[in-house]
Amino acid sequence: MKKVLTFALTLACAFLSTSCSRPEVEPIEVQKEAIYSEGFDVVWTAVVSIFAEFDIPVSNMEKESGFVNCNDVRVPEEWLIIPEGYIVKNCRASFNVFVTEIEGGCKVAVTASFYADVTKWAPFVGFYTAEQEPFLSSGIFEERFHIRIAERLSQHGEPGETSGG
Repeated sequence: MKKVLTFALTLACAFLSTSCSRPEVEPIEVQKEAIYSEGFDVVWTAVVSIFAEFDIPVSNMEKESGFVNCNDVRVPEEWLIIPEGYIVKNCRASFNVFVTEIEGGCKVAVTASFYADVTKWAPFVGFYTAEQEPFLSSGIFEERFHIRIAERLSQHGEPGETSGG
């Protein structure tokens, strides 16, 4: 009887460890940085206005260092790479943006951390649990952010001029 119980516990542990493991997700290349040919003040204004446009509240902003931070912001699921079979809710992110003056313009770097509540079935307990897990970026936010900067900077120049990177 002891051997049967030991075998059953071993089997249950093996099942739980494999059924609860996170599927492998292939990361994608995300454009985090871009160079723009405008001056710091113009690029800084564009960056700050884009957060307002996306309706993302800024947690910390330091113009002197070129740093903008947004914490615990609700975001759409499409901004995360969600493994097949995952049920997520309450998708959130934190963003850091750095605007750095360089020769001939500015570099803008965006970093993002994404997380969401994942619903899982607990087989022996008989109910679903929600646990917060980190997720990789789909690159959509970063791409849209840089597109909007380029659009704003192109509107800043004289008629017929274009700027951006």
